[in-house]
Amino acid sequence: MEDEYIVEEFSEDEYNSSSSEDDDIQSFIKKQCGLIEVEDDFETEMDKVMTAHLEKLHPPQPDEASGSSVTTQSAKAAAAMKQAKLNDELLYDPDMDDEDEKWVNDKRRSYIFPSASGSTSNNTQKPKPLPNSDAVLNCPACLCLLCMDCQRHDIYKSQYRAMFVSNCNIVESETLKYPKKKKKFRKRTDETSSIEYEIYNPVRCSMCNTEVAVYDAEEMYHFFNVLASY
Repeated sequence: MEDEYIVEEFSEDEYNSSSSEDDDIQSFIKKQCGLIEVEDDFETEMDKVMTAHLEKLHPPQPDEASGSSVTTQSAKAAAAMKQAKLNDELLYDPDMDDEDEKWVNDKRRSYIFPSASGSTSNNTQKPKPLPNSDAVLNCPACLCLLCMDCQRHDIYKSQYRAMFVSNCNIVESETLKYPKKKKKFRKRTDETSSIEYEIYNPVRCSMCNTEVAVYDAEEMYHFFNVLASY
């Protein structure tokens, strides 16, 4: 007598009903574990962020058909307050880069073109274009701004020279001597009597007192211990 194996065949309706029961069980488990609520909260939070971003790019305009100036002013004030609140929540100011650039250009123009600084305020003349700077120099210890206009050394790439600086103190009570380079066509004489020195004064950061440069007799700053950004 042969053993008969009975293979049960499920209909499509029975298969769909079983899969729906599995989905119900998974949904029940997710509800018990709180997964569905977390997912809904995440989607809700993402919708809020996207809505705020769209409102930031396209702020609502007041209704011009009403013709009420009071309504327009109140709408503008409400939009400005809403914009400021969004910026505070995002920790970002979209106008910050433009304001920083304007501040830097005004500072540079005040000492590069001191005579033209007063005339540009009348808006009668276009401001002169500013020359390019090789780098912006900061103190390596406290990151304080030291120089915005400098020229990089041709050989020693980590050294810079400049005439206009900020947050720098010249130590006049101390001097540094550096022997001048002799020209090749000069005849060699007594070394002790022919040596000539260049005199420098140390320059330190006014915030943390770190030595960052030296100051020569021609009123030129020579930076050697700085952080440079290009």
